[in-house]
Amino acid sequence: MKADANQMVTLSCAAWESQAKIEANSFKNLAPRLEGLSCAESGKDANATFVTCQGKILTNYGAEVREFNLADRPFKLVQESSQWRVCGYK
Repeated sequence: MKADANQMVTLSCAAWESQAKIEANSFKNLAPRLEGLSCAESGKDANATFVTCQGKILTNYGAEVREFNLADRPFKLVQESSQWRVCGYK
């Protein structure tokens, strides 16, 4: 996995592009990797579909390995230009 800010912006809704850049840059020098990734729809509201993922992001911070549980933050997806885009979290 590569912390690619441009790819994260491409996959984000217009309203969330600046946050996508911030999040990508926060992983930039931490050698991020995904472990056990699987995702499924977990709900809807009038304008969004929520997706909860299982698995984790592992990063290296010096000699320490940090884990971020993906299930802790369901993704909010919206349709823009006929494409599903990440637009934050639930």
